[in-house]
Order: sequence, then structure tokens, then C-alpha cells
Amino acid sequence: YRRFSNAIEADYQASRWFGFHFGYRITQRKVHIHALDLNLITGATTLTDDEEFDNTTNTIFAGVRIKPRSNWSIYVDADRGQADSVFTRLANNDFFNFRVRSIAKVRDFSLNLSAATRDNDSPGVTSPTSGAPNVEAIANSKIRFFSGSIDWAPRPDLAFSGGYTYNYQNSAVDIVVPVGSPIVPSTQFRLGRSEYFVRDSFFFFDLTIRPVKRVTFYASYRLSDDQGQGDRMVTRPEDMISSYPLRFHMPEARLSFRITRNVDAN
Repeated sequence: YRRFSNAIEADYQASRWFGFHFGYRITQRKVHIHALDLNLITGATTLTDDEEFDNTTNTIFAGVRIKPRSNWSIYVDADRGQADSVFTRLANNDFFNFRVRSIAKVRDFSLNLSAATRDNDSPGVTSPTSGAPNVEAIANSKIRFFSGSIDWAPRPDLAFSGGYTYNYQNSAVDIVVPVGSPIVPSTQFRLGRSEYFVRDSFFFFDLTIRPVKRVTFYASYRLSDDQGQGDRMVTRPEDMISSYPLRFHMPEARLSFRITRNVDAN
């Protein structure tokens, strides 16, 4: 396995309030496989022909940093690329990624907001095995992240932080499904659609209080609620819908006593 990556990048800092960068990146991967076939009956091994796999990805990327005020910064970056082939259907093939983030500080408060999108299309062709048709199959994925958090630390003995993140994901791929009676070959296989859904809401907060010099109280709570596919149902036998809906709670509380300078009891 060999990997080569090279990039040309330019940065421009107009002032402490504004700057941007852009560039181009090329990545080349070369995989050489030596394989052995094992006969489960006789235990004999046979060296198969060597296999080689090449992959080249070209990516254009750019970003900008804006500071409207001394206590407020905004970051925006994106990259667009395309690979000639991929190792798996989950890898980036024809992709576009975009991200924006805002950080603001007002007195004892710090506010963070961010959003990110990832789109990827991976075309392919089904393998004609067992009489299945040889058709074009496209894997498509769309991912969206929206996140916000706030931190508050008015004094050294008091601190609070909390936030919310929403994860939205749709993945769909063309599939060939055997349906009907095997007596009639023309109806053995149908082109279907396999879809996967994520609709996860994540909430958290952390609280730290030190009421007296040697005592510290800490409390936190985590909630993850994924609605998955919701009320979506398949209407054709050759289609599939999957998700992993769950609701997960994790409360925690801890009390710490400082006995000596080097010993704490929790």
C-alpha cells in the first residue's frame, strides 16, 4: 500500500479582521495485493494472481475568517472533490463539504454556533451474479450537523456549560433484490432502493460549584434522542428502510472533598 498526497495552498491575511485561504490537493493511492486461496477440505494453499488498485482524488478547497468585532469570529470553509474510483461505497467519490462556525464572547458568556453539510455521490455497477441484471447503482448520502453551545463562568467557583446538536442523515443506494417466482427468470430480480435515516437530537449541560474552599460539586446530564426513520414505511417488496431509533439518558453527580493538598475524596 502506497499513498502520495500533495497540495498547493495560498493564504492571505488582509488584516486582523479578515483573511482567507484556497488551494488544490491531489492524492494518489496504489494498493498491491498478494492473496492465498485456502482449500477448506484439503488445507492446501494456492498463490493467486497479484491484484493492483489505483485511486486518484482531486480536491479544491477554500476558507475565510471574518472578525466583525474584537469578541466575535466567523469561520467558513468548503472543499469540492472527485475520485476516479473508491475502495468502498462509503468513501468520498463525488463530494462537497461545507462548514461555518461562529464564536462570540460577551463578558462571562461564550457562545458557539456551527453548521456543516456533507454530500457524496458514489456511482457504480451491480455485479451480474446468479442471473441478476447488470445495472447502474448509485449510492447517495447527505449529512447535516447543526450545533450550539454556551459557556458561563462568572467566578472561579462557578461554571456552567450547555448545548444542543442535531444530526440529520439520509443515505440511499440502488440495489437488486430477488423477488417473485424463480420459475420465471424475467421476474426474479427487481431494482430497488435501500435507505438509512438518522434524526438525532443531543442535549447536554455541565455544572460545577465550589460552595466552600474544600468542597466541589459537579453535575451533568446527557440526552440523545434519535427518531430514525420516523413513520416512513416501505411500499414495494424490493425496497428497504433501516434506522436505529433510540433514547439514551445519562445523568451524573459527583461530590469531592479536598482532605489534603494531594488527597481528594469523591
